[in-house]
Amino acid sequence: MKQSRESVKALEAEGYHPIFQQLDVTDGESVKKFADFVKNRHSGIDILINNAGIVSKDITGVSYEDAIVVINTNFNSILTVEKYIFPILNDKARVINMSTECGQLSKIKNKYWIKRLAQEDVTLNDIQDFTKWFIDSVKNNTIKEEDFEWSIIFSYVVSKIAVSAYTR
Repeated sequence: MKQSRESVKALEAEGYHPIFQQLDVTDGESVKKFADFVKNRHSGIDILINNAGIVSKDITGVSYEDAIVVINTNFNSILTVEKYIFPILNDKARVINMSTECGQLSKIKNKYWIKRLAQEDVTLNDIQDFTKWFIDSVKNNTIKEEDFEWSIIFSYVVSKIAVSAYTR
């Protein structure tokens, strides 16, 4: 928060009038507070850009705790934002979910998940099953490197594939 407040001061020094409002997209209560703040102050949102993203602490390995944090931040937070922010979107508002090259299905080799996530009628349940499969495989130490194109940043890749599948 210190860096945020310093940024506000720097912008004020340049003649701008920024307003600091803390938001933790992984915390439903924080997102709800933010939505209430925006609704009361501005009546709604015209453009929403979901760009939260973190990478695993250990890019060559994966821990259960780290997998949970990355999936929650990079994918599940979009669902939390949707729950609280979508009701205050103005008419004709636009929503942009940011992903990366890592979010392409070509980054996994598991044929079952490629087929399931590539379906025209892919559902949120399909995507959540995918992230649950990954988290469970990490927890149970059954993750297979051969299921992935890369042998690094597994959690990040899974989270961004989930974002891409949900967004399309």
